[in-house]
Amino acid sequence: MYQAARVRAGAGAEVLLLDQYCPEAAHGRVARHAGAGDATPDHEQIGRLCRELLERRPHGGPTTVSLPPTAHLPRPSTWFAWHAHRIHPGMRVLDLACGQGRHSIAAALLGAQVTGIDRDEARLAAARELATAQGASVEWQVVDLAGPWPELGNFDAVLVFNYLDRARMADIRGLVAPGGLLIMESFLAGQRELGWGPTSEDHLLRPGELARLVAPFRVEHGREVLEPVDAERWRAVASVLARRA
Repeated sequence: MYQAARVRAGAGAEVLLLDQYCPEAAHGRVARHAGAGDATPDHEQIGRLCRELLERRPHGGPTTVSLPPTAHLPRPSTWFAWHAHRIHPGMRVLDLACGQGRHSIAAALLGAQVTGIDRDEARLAAARELATAQGASVEWQVVDLAGPWPELGNFDAVLVFNYLDRARMADIRGLVAPGGLLIMESFLAGQRELGWGPTSEDHLLRPGELARLVAPFRVEHGREVLEPVDAERWRAVASVLARRA
C-alpha cells in the first residue's frame, strides 16, 4: 500500500508514499481521471501511520530523520523540488498565497518571471528581504485572497502550496494559460492526527479530492503522502501537477 522512497530534494530524507498516480500507473486513490477509484483503504493507512508516529515518540524519543540543510532560504516543498525542472527561464509563474516566498524565490532563481501574492504584508516584507539576499527578482503584491482578486492575467505555471479555497478553484484554474501547469499541494484530513497544522474541514483535503478539484485539467503526476518536515514533525499532504489543455 505504501513504500519508503528517497526524496530527490535532499539525501537522507524519506517519505512514506501512500499513493502516487500518473498516466502510466493510476492507483486506487486518486486516479488519472477525476472521480475514479476508491479512496478508503489508503485513507485508513494514513490514519494508522499518523497514530503509529505519535505512539512511538514517548518510548523511543523524537523520530530521527536526516534532512538537508536549509541555508538561508526556507526549503521549498519536496513536490516543488521534484518538478523544478519544469520551470524554465522566461516562464511567467504565479505563486498564490506565497507567504514568505520560498517557492517564488526558488522559481525566480530558475529564471522565471515570478509574481508572488499574499494578504500578509509582514510575510511579504520578509519575502522581499529573502529575495534581495538571494539576488532573486520577484514582483510582490498584497492581495486579500478572501475578497475580489485583481486582474492578474495568465501564467505558464501557477503554484498553490498550503492554500485551499474550494470556492475559488475555478478562479485558480483560470489563471493558468493554455498548455500551462498547475502545481498544487495542501494538507490532508489525516494531518489532524499529527497534532499541528490546520484543523478545519475547510482547509483539509479529503482523500482523492485534489484531482477532482483541478479537473478538467489533465493530471500528469500526483501523490498522497506522509513525509517529515523536520526531526519531530510529519505532514500528511496531497500534491498534484496538472496541465491545462
